[in-house]
Amino acid sequence: MSDEATHAIRERLALEGAAMSGANWFLWIAGLSAINTGLFLSGSDWMMIVGLGSTALLSWMFVDTGLLGVIVAIGATLTMGGLFAGIGLFARKRLAWAFIVGMVLYVLDGALFLLVGDYLSVAFHAYATYSIFRGFQAMRALTSPSPVTHAAIAADPVTRVPTTPAEEPIG
Repeated sequence: MSDEATHAIRERLALEGAAMSGANWFLWIAGLSAINTGLFLSGSDWMMIVGLGSTALLSWMFVDTGLLGVIVAIGATLTMGGLFAGIGLFARKRLAWAFIVGMVLYVLDGALFLLVGDYLSVAFHAYATYSIFRGFQAMRALTSPSPVTHAAIAADPVTRVPTTPAEEPIG
């Protein structure tokens, strides 16, 4: 295997890892928001900064309404958490719109923390958004590789990707 092909393979693997890492942020956000809601409903005084401000705000707004508050908190968490989990799954399939929609929604969610003066959560939202954006950049690089990278991968028979149905492996 040539040095050029080895470099191209390493570059592609790094990009795939970065794209997946960016997409996985959405799954972490969804999961940790569910944990935050559980902590809130159990009476805990703390929450994780990576969670969603929208679910925290709705939980806080309806905390004194008894069963209605529990229903609203769980409903908001299932809705928003499900939305972010779905966005994460689509982003893992390298769909640009999923990254873009997810980043916009997460920035808007971070604005809620800004309104209540929770600057640590705002900073973490900014960091998470930056990390997601890096994944988006990697995904874009993967979906439109440079001619040099494409040529190096195509030249190596071990890593060569089939370009026509006739070249697809059988079975």
